[in-house]
Amino acid sequence: MIIGGTKVEATQGGNSLHVQDNNDGTYMIDYDSCKGSQPMYVKINGTKMKGSPYNTLPEVDPHQCTIQLGLPGNPYDAGGLCRKDNMIANVQTIDANGDKMTFGNAKVEATQDGDALDVQDNNNGTYTIRYDSCKGSQPMYVKINGTEMKGSPYNTLPEVDPHQCTIQGLPGDRLSKQYRAGGICMGMELMTATVQKETMIATIQTVDVNGHDMTIGNAKVEATQDGDSLDVQDNNNGKYTIDYNSCKGSQPMHIKINGTEMEGSPYNTLPEVDPHQCTIQLGLPGGRYDAGGFTERFTRSLMFKL
Repeated sequence: MIIGGTKVEATQGGNSLHVQDNNDGTYMIDYDSCKGSQPMYVKINGTKMKGSPYNTLPEVDPHQCTIQLGLPGNPYDAGGLCRKDNMIANVQTIDANGDKMTFGNAKVEATQDGDALDVQDNNNGTYTIRYDSCKGSQPMYVKINGTEMKGSPYNTLPEVDPHQCTIQGLPGDRLSKQYRAGGICMGMELMTATVQKETMIATIQTVDVNGHDMTIGNAKVEATQDGDSLDVQDNNNGKYTIDYNSCKGSQPMHIKINGTEMEGSPYNTLPEVDPHQCTIQLGLPGGRYDAGGFTERFTRSLMFKL
C-alpha cells in the first residue's frame, strides 16, 4: 500500500507507543531500547502483526565485546597467599553496530577449570567476573548469549613485570651460606686459599604489572653466568631460587623473566670487600739477623685477610 490511514497500534511494557503515519503506506514507531527486556506488541486494524511481539533488545556482538583482565578483587591475605576469586575482569558489551551497550540483560557466562564463575550484571552494559588467579595456569572461557567472546579463552596468569621484580642474595646482602673456613673462594687466591667452586644463592621475587608481589609460580626465569645456564628453582610462591658460582665473581649473572632482562641485570656476583672488617697482622719475620747482629734484609711481611 502507498497510502496511509491504517490503524496501527504499538505497546511496550503495557505502555502505548507513539506511531507516526507517513501517509505512504509506512508507519514509524518510537520505542525504548532501554526496555529491551520488554517486547513490543504491534496491531494493525486490531489484529496482531505476524511475528508480534518483537524483541527490542539490541543484538550483542560477542566478537566486538571487550574484556579487561587483572583488576585486583580481594587483596592477598596476610600470609601472602592468593585467595579464591581474588581478581576481577570487566566485560563491556558492544552491539552489532559497534556501539557500547548501556543496559544489561545479556547472558554472560564464564568458566575456569570447568567451574562456573560468578558474573555480575551491572545493568549498564558492563559485567563483572570474579576469577581465581591462583589457577593462573587455567584459562577463563567467556560466552555472551551462547557465543564465545573473541579472544576466549583468556590467560588469567597475572603478567610479570621484570622491571619491578627484586633480587636478594647478591654480594652486599646477607648471604645464605658462609664461606668455607679453609680460605674461601673470592675469585682470587689468598695466601692459604684454594680456589674452589662456592655455590651462592640468589632469590627472585616476581612482581606483577600492578606492583603486587606475585604468590604463584610458572614464570619462565632464566639465569646465566659466564655463558653457562644456572639452576633455577620455582618455589611456586612467586619466588625463584638461583644457584650461582661466587668463584666466577668477575663474570656477572644475567637474568631474564619471560624472555625480558630483569631491571639491573647483569648483576655483579663478586663478593664485596668490607675494609672495616679486614684484618692485618704486623711484625712477621721477613729476613734474619746475621751473626754480627746486623740485618741482612730489614723487611717485614704484611698478611691481609679479606
